[in-house]
Amino acid sequence: MNNPSQQKLITSTDVRQLDAHQQRSDDGAWICGEASLVAINGGTIKLCRAQVGDIVLACCELTGELRENKIVNIKTRENVPTWLLYCQGYYGDVNPDILTLEAASALPVFVPGKGWMRMSDLTSGEKILSFNNRPRYIENQNQADVLQNRELTVLGVNQTGRKKKLYCLELADTHSYSVGHVAVWVHDGVDLNIEKVFDATASSDKEGLFSIGGCGNQQYFQGKKGEIWETDSIYPGFELNSRCEKTGELISATVQHRIFHEDVARCCIWYICDGDERNVTLSCGQEILVKGRGWTRAVDIEPNDLLESGDDAVTSVLSIQTDWDGDPMDGDCYSFIVTGNNTFCFGMNSELCLRGVSLK
Repeated sequence: MNNPSQQKLITSTDVRQLDAHQQRSDDGAWICGEASLVAINGGTIKLCRAQVGDIVLACCELTGELRENKIVNIKTRENVPTWLLYCQGYYGDVNPDILTLEAASALPVFVPGKGWMRMSDLTSGEKILSFNNRPRYIENQNQADVLQNRELTVLGVNQTGRKKKLYCLELADTHSYSVGHVAVWVHDGVDLNIEKVFDATASSDKEGLFSIGGCGNQQYFQGKKGEIWETDSIYPGFELNSRCEKTGELISATVQHRIFHEDVARCCIWYICDGDERNVTLSCGQEILVKGRGWTRAVDIEPNDLLESGDDAVTSVLSIQTDWDGDPMDGDCYSFIVTGNNTFCFGMNSELCLRGVSLK
């Protein structure tokens, strides 16, 4: 399952760094519980539901061989600052998405030519290794090449500005494994040696703090020609309406990337537009243009706020809902990166102005 150059690199890197520094308890893959592990039967296990004794698909850190391995320990930490790793991948269909993995900044990933690196040290365009063993339906060879390629391109790494409960596995004898929709290769921290010591629980001062943006998959957007699309039907190349912040004019913007966020905190905003009561489900971190307040996270919007609509229209917020009968509204969300000023409009009449995610 490995190639000779990869095996040579892995072996030389690990031997060279064997005594690089004293082992630290935070030198492991501290990852959000929503991330998935590849089970040996081809299914997936949510990290937060994994149990000691579960068998998962692991990778030999010396040879790259895929094999089954047993979870022997699960550690947890509360209130850890998280980062998001963005990279290109496929999930559930043959259309490209930017997929994310949320983890502590010190998450160890493998970079060909460099060896194990921490996620926060990655730069845009860098390659990381992935072992994606889940079958996908494919239509042409180009898609097959992407699915079988073990090197994924990093498109961005950003702080999320939030703290979550994180999980770290320890495996029986093979200490690296795949995690997340793109099956990124990570290390459980046992006998891991990286030259710089870093505290995984510390908040980094790296610039780029942002809010996770996204829209529910059954929300409606108006296309360039007036056609209406649901969120999960919009892919790179689609043209959506974008509203100029200064003039309110509707202009066309082309979707460059679609970003998939799994199980993020969501809220529902109820508002009045053209005399009609409407609503939109967004991630709590999705930013909306509010009159007199500028860009505002969805969860921070208040009743009676006026949302930018252009054409002298008035869109007034009625209420914000963050739970269903006491249960959180967590769910999957999509966001976009578009040409121009990276804003796109939501609604049957493009009544709301949303800001796309910026990969810094």
